[in-house]
Amino acid sequence: MAEIIDFIQKKNEILDKKRRKFDRFVFNHFLRLDLIHSELKSLRLSCEVKDISLGGMLLEASRDSSFKIGDELSLKLYLSSHFYVELEGKIVRRESLVTASEQKERIGIELFSHKKHYEVYEKFFAFLNSFHQVSKEMI
Repeated sequence: MAEIIDFIQKKNEILDKKRRKFDRFVFNHFLRLDLIHSELKSLRLSCEVKDISLGGMLLEASRDSSFKIGDELSLKLYLSSHFYVELEGKIVRRESLVTASEQKERIGIELFSHKKHYEVYEKFFAFLNSFHQVSKEMI
């Protein structure tokens, strides 16, 4: 008897593997990021950083945004209320999360590695990676 293949599930598995080219670090209420549309400067959104990788990050916003897949953005990654690094990237994924009590949106960002301040982000990511390796060894 022939095996039944769920093409939608297979497609999602392949897409998920493609998105996971880099190691990721998951955050809970640690990092905040503001998105600013490259052309429409008045279009802004404050987000919580859910995870980061060298290639990009996953953000969560407390409301549905007007941003579209493909929109190019300036990003302000805040390490505190006074210190931030400006990065550039584009939206590659959007997903609405609706529950009975709230509506949120998850936004996938691809970072432009050839733009300003990316090298600072790389160093921050290297620090996180080193910290992660040491903390794994201590467990």
